[in-house]
Amino acid sequence: MPDTIDNAFLACQRALEDMILPAIDRANPLAVEQAQLVLRMLGLLRARATLLHPKARKELELNRSAALAVAGPLRALEPTAADRLEAEAGAAGHLLADPATPTDALNQAAAGIAAHLSAAIATCGPRDDPAARQVERIAIDSQGALIDLHRAWFAPTGFDDTADLPPLDILLAAPTP
Repeated sequence: MPDTIDNAFLACQRALEDMILPAIDRANPLAVEQAQLVLRMLGLLRARATLLHPKARKELELNRSAALAVAGPLRALEPTAADRLEAEAGAAGHLLADPATPTDALNQAAAGIAAHLSAAIATCGPRDDPAARQVERIAIDSQGALIDLHRAWFAPTGFDDTADLPPLDILLAAPTP
């Protein structure tokens, strides 16, 4: 049998299903439930392993797009926060331009932009200012595609009704706003 990530996931799933789950005391339903959740997550990761890199690229694209959309109106309120978002978006653009950028680097950049977006929105605070409300509105509106991507990613787990959602491959290929 070839040494592949798919085989490794399959071996883990089989071990959990054939050996570990039957050995769990049925008097402990929480332990059984948690083991079944782990088994489902291994199945999801096995099915999605080849899509981890495209997902990371799409998440970075969407976060970069959100940062650029928020930075303009944010400049009137918090120029330093706007500069930070623009700098992160610029760095993200360089990462995205290189198809060999490692998945971890894409994930870290997306997380950094997301954190700065959250911080930027927090700076708007409870101000009763139209510019602050505009920043918040743009930030919220920019998250729809990212939420859809995450919902589609986890659709096989069955925790969400995704009947209204395009398939993951369509979302990964969709142009970023």
